[in-house]
Amino acid sequence: MKIIYIREIDEDRLPSSSKDGGLTVVNASPNWVAPSTKTEAVPEGKPFKDLTGDELPIAWEELAQKVVPKGLKYKIVEDSEVSSDRSFRNAWEIDESELTDGVGTWEPINW
Repeated sequence: MKIIYIREIDEDRLPSSSKDGGLTVVNASPNWVAPSTKTEAVPEGKPFKDLTGDELPIAWEELAQKVVPKGLKYKIVEDSEVSSDRSFRNAWEIDESELTDGVGTWEPINW
């Protein structure tokens, strides 16, 4: 599975910026530990690669909240819904109305 969202457009940044209005596709690291898997029995939690069944949807939601910028809509999709042809990946598009799984909460740290 993957998380997709549309980056914000930031007129003050260079065109090569990650805030250019393009589509972002997020993959989960196999070693990322979902907070919901930390229990008394397993205080260190379980890495993504070891999650099964009902743990996976919760973990994907937790990851989306951790990586999608605050206020941006996202969708969690099957791998097959994202083209494996990366030659035109900067041309990938999605209508914002299709981003229906949630709204991000991540905020950058301002130093």
